[in-house]
Amino acid sequence: MFYIFKHLSSYIRPYKKAFGLAVTLTLVQNGLNYLFPQFVKGVFDQVFPRITEEKGLLLLLAWCAGILLLGFVRATILRFGIVNYEGTANRIAANLRNALYEKLHKAPLSYYGTMRTGDLMSRLTLDVQMVQMFFAFVFSHALSCFLTIGAVVLLMFLASWKMALIVLAFLPVIIVALIRFSRTTAKGVKARQEQAGNLTAVLQENITGIRVVKSFATEEQEIEKFKEENWKLRGANLRVTLLNARMLPLLILFTGAGTLVVLGVGGRLVSAGEITIGSFMAFNSYLGLLGWPMWMLAPTLSHIKQAEGSARRLLEIFQAPEEVRPAKPVRREIRGEIRFEDVSFAYTNPEGTVAVLDKINLRIDPGEKVAVIGLTGSGKSTLVNLIPRLYRPTSGKIYLDGIDLNDWDLDTLRRQIGLVDQETFLFSTTIAENIAFGAPETGTEEERTRAIINAARKARIHDFIVGLPEHYNTIVGERGVGLSGGQKQRVAIARALFTNPKILILDDSTSSVDPETEKEIQESLKELMAGRTTIIVTQRMSMARLADRIILLSGGGIKAEGEHRFLYDSNHYYRLLHDIQLKQIERPEEELLRGLEGL
Repeated sequence: MFYIFKHLSSYIRPYKKAFGLAVTLTLVQNGLNYLFPQFVKGVFDQVFPRITEEKGLLLLLAWCAGILLLGFVRATILRFGIVNYEGTANRIAANLRNALYEKLHKAPLSYYGTMRTGDLMSRLTLDVQMVQMFFAFVFSHALSCFLTIGAVVLLMFLASWKMALIVLAFLPVIIVALIRFSRTTAKGVKARQEQAGNLTAVLQENITGIRVVKSFATEEQEIEKFKEENWKLRGANLRVTLLNARMLPLLILFTGAGTLVVLGVGGRLVSAGEITIGSFMAFNSYLGLLGWPMWMLAPTLSHIKQAEGSARRLLEIFQAPEEVRPAKPVRREIRGEIRFEDVSFAYTNPEGTVAVLDKINLRIDPGEKVAVIGLTGSGKSTLVNLIPRLYRPTSGKIYLDGIDLNDWDLDTLRRQIGLVDQETFLFSTTIAENIAFGAPETGTEEERTRAIINAARKARIHDFIVGLPEHYNTIVGERGVGLSGGQKQRVAIARALFTNPKILILDDSTSSVDPETEKEIQESLKELMAGRTTIIVTQRMSMARLADRIILLSGGGIKAEGEHRFLYDSNHYYRLLHDIQLKQIERPEEELLRGLEGL
């Protein structure tokens, strides 16, 4: 419990007054609970002996009215306490979700390579919900349990120290059992939460990749995979339930045995005149008050352990690294000169480290058009992803306009770079909002609309859009499922052009379009690339020939560079790539392998 307050204190602190009020109401409500046995004692010791007197009935009614009033006040305070706890818990949970979401956006792209999307979703939903439950009622139950046990034992000693000692004799056994139960439950709860994350990951992957699942007719296999993970979660839930089920009967047994012994000893003490019958009844009322927290202690401790497990999983996100932001960032317009000096890069994943780039030295002048070609896995996409600082080099330096790339303000840098990724992603919103995504809202609505249409025209997608029922207000569907691959890529190109970037990066941006559409885009790109530093990552020679210079990547290094004619005449591998695409080679795979051996 203290772990939650210690490590999530900054997210609780804004609501400390509301939470403090809720705790105060809990203390008052518990204090009123302890008055009830005193009323019972008064009825037996002061009212019943005088019941036959003239005002005896009136006295009884007065005491009963007092008991009813006490119950009403308790119920009112309890109601306000519940509302306060629930409201505070909701605000804390909302604050946590906002902070987690913000943290995930600050984390570098490499962080997502080590985490499963479904597991992250599970943490932001199920684990936050578990922490919310802790503040909504688990904490108040725990506070009431410990306060009641302490206060009631003290009041029992005041009523009859002999009977209190009997009750106290049972407590150590119960406490030891609870401690052992708590430790065992913590392990079961952790396993359950991890399995819940696994199940969410499977669900998310299958919903996201439903096209692939249906295309390969693997529905039955995926259903079986989901069932397997679901049964594992069921088993984990069952193990936690069985732990709770073992503890509760044990507590009932001990408290029941204690009650029987107290009744026997108490009866003898009343007969001997050592205590009054009112004290005896009050003691039994205290014993009744003690029963509820003893029974609730086991499930409450279980919920606390669950909340602690969730808090630890949330803390792992908060402890994730963040994108480096310089103390004195450079904010100015980019000219477009890019320089790589001995740049190496390696991906880190749970299985180890995978080297991708090795000591890259490269200079791109402002306004120059450079194409990067090579086989899949040669490091082409990684190379261009280093420029907007989506990844950081493992070693070496990258300079932009002569300034260390790490010294540039991240937002200033990225807003002046237009990136069209090979895996086109569109949001489930209108085409217009997808094109204008990420751009500052400046100018009038009419000017913004004209800019959107202009970007769409340049990307050769305007005619298609105006043919849609809602034109630019057409919802494309989640992940752009309402558009073909080529249409999505042209919308992505329009999005990159909307901000009029100084650097344009096209990462295999025509891979999903037909030859006719590719020609249209190429004609458009000739105009768009003028005056911009442009990097074209491609497998298509027709795209590569748009560049002033072509770079051939292989094995993480630059193997050759120059104009098309120079490379075609001087580099056997480049010539193979070119001729294969023109279908001048019968067995391209064998020839490519031979060409690679010669690099």
